[in-house]
Order: sequence, then C-alpha cells, then structure tokens
Amino acid sequence: MENKFDESKGIFYYYEGSYISSLDYADKIKEIIVDDSVEDIEDHAFSDLLSLEKVTIGDNTRYIGEFAFIGCLNLNTIIFNEKLEVICMNAFSGCNSLRKIILPDYLRIIEATAFMGCTNLEMVICGKELSEIHTGAFMNCKKLRKVILNDNLEIVFDKVFLGCTSLEELIIPNKVRALKEDVLKDCTSLNNLVIGSSVRKICSGALDNLTSLKELVIPNNIKEISMGAITNLKNVERIIIDTDEIDMFFLSSGEFYNTKEVIIGNNTKVIGANAFRNFISLKNLTIGKSVEVIENFAFGNCVELEKVEVPYNTYLLDSYAFDNCFKLKEVVVKGEIVTIKPDAFSNCFRLEKLYINKNNYYNKDTPIKLSKDNYKTNIIKQ
Repeated sequence: MENKFDESKGIFYYYEGSYISSLDYADKIKEIIVDDSVEDIEDHAFSDLLSLEKVTIGDNTRYIGEFAFIGCLNLNTIIFNEKLEVICMNAFSGCNSLRKIILPDYLRIIEATAFMGCTNLEMVICGKELSEIHTGAFMNCKKLRKVILNDNLEIVFDKVFLGCTSLEELIIPNKVRALKEDVLKDCTSLNNLVIGSSVRKICSGALDNLTSLKELVIPNNIKEISMGAITNLKNVERIIIDTDEIDMFFLSSGEFYNTKEVIIGNNTKVIGANAFRNFISLKNLTIGKSVEVIENFAFGNCVELEKVEVPYNTYLLDSYAFDNCFKLKEVVVKGEIVTIKPDAFSNCFRLEKLYINKNNYYNKDTPIKLSKDNYKTNIIKQ
C-alpha cells in the first residue's frame, strides 16, 4: 500500500517510508494515522513536520524508529497502541507541545533522549511492562511535574530526569538497583524522593542540586555512595540513614547547611570519618543501637550540637570524632567496653558532663584522659 494524504482534512495515512517532511505538502500535514499493517515506523519518518498536531499509532506497530518525530513542535496528542514495545532514540525529542503522555502496557524500552527537551510536558504515566529507561530520556523537560513509574521497571540509566526543574515527586520502584549518574541532577522542585528497596548504589551526581528536598532517607539497602553523588542539598532539614557500613565521607560534601536533625538507624555499624562534618545546624542527633565505631571528625564542626548519647554497642570514639562542637555540653556513653581517644572531644570548650558506664571495662584501671581542651569536663560514672 502507498501512503495517502487527504488534503481537505490534513490527514496523512502512513504505510511506509521516511523523511515525509521532504514531500511538497509536508507543511499541510496536521494528523498522521499509522496503518494497522505497519510494524516498524522508520527512522526520521516524520521529523520536523511543523504543522503536525496528532498521531495515532497503528494496532500492530511495535517499534518507533530513531528521530521519528523529532522537532514536531506542534504535536500535542499521541495515541499509542497496546502492542508497542520500543520507542527509539530521539523519537519525540523537541516535541514542545506535548503535555501528557500515557505509555502502553507492553512498552518495554524507552531509548536515549526519546522525549528530551519536550519543554511543556507535564505528566508521564508508564505502562506495566516498562523495564528500561535509557540515558536522558526525559532530560530538560522543564515543566514535567509528575512521573508515575511502574513496579516492573529495572533499569533507569543516567541523566534520565536531568534538568526536570518542575518535578516534585519520584518513587523509585523496588526492582531498580542503582541511581545512575546525574539521574536527578538539577531537579530543583523535587520535594519527595522514595528510594526503592533494591537500590544498592547512588552514583556520581545522582542527587545533585535538589534544592527543594527537605528530608533525605537513605535506606539500609544502599551499599555504595560515589564521590559527588549527594551534593548541593542545601535545604534538607532531616536525614534518616540506615546503611550497614558505608564511607559516609561523601555526605560531608553535600552542603547540608540547614540540616537540623540526623537519625542513624539500627542497621548502621560504622559512622565513617568526616561523615557529618560541617553540619553546622545539626541540633538533634539519634545514633542507632548497632553503631560500633565513630571515626575521626565524624561530627566535626557540628557547632549547634548540645547533647549526644552514644549507644551500648559502641566500642570506639576515635580522635576528633566531635571536634569543634562548641556548644556540646553533655555526652552519655552507655557501653561497658569503650575506648574514648583523648582528642575525641577536642575544642568542645563547653563540655561539662561526660557520663560513662560504671562497669566500663576499658577504663576500669586506666582513667579516661581527655585533651587539655576539656579541662572543665566532669567525668561521671553511672
């Protein structure tokens, strides 16, 4: 069958071919109906059709080719079929009139930059079988406010939502195993983020510049946080972290200037060196019962911190663990076998009371000796 054009209605009936924009009447095409016999829409098939407003995908189409609708600036309606499986690279990139997309249930893959730069797109609803969203698929969709991801989604590649400055909420499904590089970078309106139970790694730039986020929850399934993964979260007020053992140094570069509360869960065993250093607004600190070691400078320069309770299972407070906590007045150490390094509370000039367990084995015969900075501190056995 040959392609047909109904000039009176502006409807183009598609059977095959690419570069339809090169036809003499291309600027008159307002609507495209893909025939049910078409399985694959070819690469560049309808690119740069500036008058195109509506597309209906045929019932048997499984594949929308690369750059198929790129630059169709007035395209505002896409009716997908239920058998569609793949949307290829740049297929709808730059379709600036799209506002809402409901993806079909059998769609499995959205390839790289498929909807990149759709600047008026506000909502995306993913189908049940979608398993992969590739690099930059929705990058720079500036008005994208809501995305509903499906439970079967397994891979979200890098930069998928980079620059989606209006995105307000995102729930990462439980089958996704990593937050890839820059996946949510510059999502400056994001105020609710839920990380799925299978995510093991947060990659560089994944959570960069989320300036509207008020609470950050890092669950115990996270095993690795890359350098620069969590940065410029200047307005986060509360952090809940429940990882087993992690080099939390990378949190110290996050610029958490307004974080007032940190809750460390019961799965965490080690609070790493520099983990919460320079959390200058931190006032409320809860340390989980399984924490065994608090390393060097873990809470250095937490200048608003006034009271700390160290749980029973902690056996080491390393040098400078609470360095420069100028307002720290009271510390309770519950454990019976605890090494407190002399400089653990260096420059804590207001530390008045250090409560230790009367059965503290380590200090039974050798009294605790703090640094000269703590000459006013009372060591109280209880």
